[in-house]
Amino acid sequence: MWPEDRSGPALRADLKDRLRLPLFAARRGSLSSTTLKESGASVIHNPSAIMSISGRCPVPELIEAGVTVCLGSDAGAPDRGFDMFRHMAQAMHYHRRHFRDPAVLPEGKTLELCTIDAARALSLEAEIGSIEAGKKADIILLDGRKPHLWPPVMALNRITHFASSADVDTVIVDGRILMESREPSHMDLDAILDDAQNQADRVFSDTGHAQARQESDAIWKRARRQVRPYRPSGTQD
Repeated sequence: MWPEDRSGPALRADLKDRLRLPLFAARRGSLSSTTLKESGASVIHNPSAIMSISGRCPVPELIEAGVTVCLGSDAGAPDRGFDMFRHMAQAMHYHRRHFRDPAVLPEGKTLELCTIDAARALSLEAEIGSIEAGKKADIILLDGRKPHLWPPVMALNRITHFASSADVDTVIVDGRILMESREPSHMDLDAILDDAQNQADRVFSDTGHAQARQESDAIWKRARRQVRPYRPSGTQD
């Protein structure tokens, strides 16, 4: 949660006295690491978010200051998705490019941003986030015998730089196998996909935005796509 307006986001330190749940700071802004650490806030870093184009979340600096940071997704927008493997690679490249330093956000720490640090952000680190005796068995298994993940060396490098959600073979949640050999046993995947398509078609049609799903010829043969100025949803041209 990040209180935000068009003039710039701000977080009051006294929020920690008024909220019982963990406080999350998302998007971007001018908050100091000291304020975040004192408030007990956790930062959810979305490296694929559209806001990352106009500003950088200082993830390495926040981590070094002792702030809990985890990776998140900016949902299934046209140029981003839910693939957390992709977001790990994006996060590393994003901050290494900024600092011009390949040592920033090493692979192990980047994987922690998706696992144990995400559990800490939810105050669930005693239950999930790592494979330990006494914790819930939340585990995914990857199929590493693929050309883009071969040879089978430097596992963390392969997972964080080259793997994708399509490489997940098995999913286990609290000890229950929900997917094996990429086959979900507890749901009808085709029915879900068909329903999702029908719902999306209905929403775009009902809101008068069906044309927004058509790709324009303006994306070809030019360095910049021509776009109209931003206008709030529901307003007229």
